[in-house]
Amino acid sequence: MHIVFLFLLAVFLFENAPLYVNREAVAATSTNNVQTFEQSKSKLLYLLQKYNNGNLKIEQLIEQISVHDLSLLIFSSLKLTGSEIKIVDGVSIFSGVASGRACFSVDSIKKFSDPVVLVKTNMNGSDLGQMSRISGIWLLEEDPTSHASIVIRVMSKPCVTMTKGILSKNKLLIAGKEIKEGDYITIDGTNGCIYHGSPEIIVPKDFPEFKEFMSLLNKVNKMKVYANADLPREVMEAYRYTADGIDVRTEHMFFSPHRLQLFRKLLFTHSCDFHEKDFKSLMLAQLSDFLELFKLSNGAPVTVRLLDPPPHEFLPKNPEEEAGFANSLGIDSNQAKSLIKEVKEQNPMLGFRGARLLIRRPNIIRLQCHAMFSAAKEYLKNNDGSITLKICVPMISFIEEIDKVKVVVFETYDKVFGKMAPSYKKRFTFLFGIMVETPRIALLSDKLRDMVDFVSFGTNDLTALTFGVSRGDMADRYFDFYKKELIDGFDPFVSLDKAVMRLVEMTKHNRPLSKPHKLW
Repeated sequence: MHIVFLFLLAVFLFENAPLYVNREAVAATSTNNVQTFEQSKSKLLYLLQKYNNGNLKIEQLIEQISVHDLSLLIFSSLKLTGSEIKIVDGVSIFSGVASGRACFSVDSIKKFSDPVVLVKTNMNGSDLGQMSRISGIWLLEEDPTSHASIVIRVMSKPCVTMTKGILSKNKLLIAGKEIKEGDYITIDGTNGCIYHGSPEIIVPKDFPEFKEFMSLLNKVNKMKVYANADLPREVMEAYRYTADGIDVRTEHMFFSPHRLQLFRKLLFTHSCDFHEKDFKSLMLAQLSDFLELFKLSNGAPVTVRLLDPPPHEFLPKNPEEEAGFANSLGIDSNQAKSLIKEVKEQNPMLGFRGARLLIRRPNIIRLQCHAMFSAAKEYLKNNDGSITLKICVPMISFIEEIDKVKVVVFETYDKVFGKMAPSYKKRFTFLFGIMVETPRIALLSDKLRDMVDFVSFGTNDLTALTFGVSRGDMADRYFDFYKKELIDGFDPFVSLDKAVMRLVEMTKHNRPLSKPHKLW
């Protein structure tokens, strides 16, 4: 359901953010205004009645429905009676409600047949592979704009964070209360609250007036809206709510246990052998993924961001995880310790990721592009439709990086499509682009004119690098003080900063396009 929320949010916020909506940051905001599904539904019905009677303009109707109203109409919520025992307030990462037994590690999930709520300080890659068994997530310290937080939203798991406590193997001490593993707890991601026990949950139901409201939004929408959607159910949900296309972050496709093992080999292939059979296994898995995405998109644009994993999130955090890590790579514990030490970075978000990883590991480019192009070829042979594929390279700093990646991408295209019949090629639109996430590439954007078909702005990283801050650390260390004393509540990770906006405008101005629709 997250993609629905983003779609509606984009329509609501367009007037104040004409070029881009910082989706992750907006979704991370929390409210303590406890409201119910029925109240939001009644409000919408009342306003629609006024609109249909001619007493309200469409713009006035939209203005009076808040983002919080929409979240209650889309996500599950709690029916509060006043007798609930609240444990703590936090910050929402993803809306909705989940109840279950508290589990303090992914290994303890198998102890319970009931639904579980994972309680951890932070998330890492190995945790994300267990998402199907988890109904909700409570994180004590995870930053709402981290990569793990983004993955949680894409996977639509109710989640609350920023609730500091002391977590041990079997219990959590927080706000003067003790929670033991196996206790029933409830996550209210919409309001950012955690409760003891299992209060009654209200599951929203479709009603005709909501669909009517959606059609009204489409009438005033002035921009195309793409949805972050990596799995078939997410893609179907996106198009159900009239998304114009999908944006795929491919690292999210590798979280199942088997794929995670191969994924780690792929990431750390400089120290561990990555055999042809492993390459083929991952390539065929990706081919199947992309073929399904093309079928569901039915000609709508599919933008695929090449692999951009923060490697530190896939490293073990304790001795138990270290043993599993060594086993997955087929190495002993001493080799694993040496590898972890070698790979560990002081600031991973500014480290070996994006284009830097792809250039050093060109097999990753070949694997992903071979899967994409082969899936497109298979689709075109067996269907009458067309495909629009946009391949996007993340974290570019040097113009030379673009050339280096582009050569491998187009070599792979020629290998797959070289002998393809022209009639098939005519139905395949392929665009090559980059993410503008570093100020350097924005400042050199006049050099991009003949190199790429489109650019995409990664506003979270562009903001962090423009300010010279770590978005995960700034809130705790000094930014709350800044918002109160210096900058009057402004948060650059929620609203676009004027300096970041200037970089976006500069890139747009420096790179006039013959086909403006390619810039999205």
